[in-house]
Amino acid sequence: MKILWLMLGLLVLLSTGCSRDEAVRDASELRDPLLRQAHARLREGDRDGALDSMDRALLRKPELAQAHLDAALLYDEYRKDYVRAIYHYRRYLELRPDAEKRGMIEDLIHKSQMALVATLTEQGGARDQRIRQLQEENARLLNDLREMRANLARQRLAAAGASPAAPSATAPAAAPSRPQPDVVPTPPAADGGASSAVAPDSAEF
Repeated sequence: MKILWLMLGLLVLLSTGCSRDEAVRDASELRDPLLRQAHARLREGDRDGALDSMDRALLRKPELAQAHLDAALLYDEYRKDYVRAIYHYRRYLELRPDAEKRGMIEDLIHKSQMALVATLTEQGGARDQRIRQLQEENARLLNDLREMRANLARQRLAAAGASPAAPSATAPAAAPSRPQPDVVPTPPAADGGASSAVAPDSAEF
């Protein structure tokens, strides 16, 4: 609620600090149906709905300077989206280069830039911290992996020392020897000559 009243106050302050011609142009733009809907939602406290109506109005008519200013204030004070806020502030000044409240809007741009730098610095510190955490976690994982490998190597060496020696390869069995035929010695002949075989059925009578 505090932000809502602050934004409404800024809108009133910015709308009063302008020339007659500028006020006429603002009043003409405020007759846009979507921009009127945005202001009605803002008065009801529906800031998201108001911003949605402003975005749709700018999609349909990008030259609506007042819509750029209103959207810039919402992005700045409510969404804390300083990049979009700066964009819409600058678009307003481009469309209204002779605006009497130019100095006030430039101050708002500077404030948004400072807030953006602070946000990025804070995010950078959180990012650096996260990187350090990841590096430490990675180092622990690598150390655990080295220990696991060392334990596995020791287990393999212990298993190899406890197992019996493998039997050596045996020479192939020798082939069985073939039996040699019996040799019957021939008795020497009576006359010292060569012996002749006599068939039993050839004896003389």
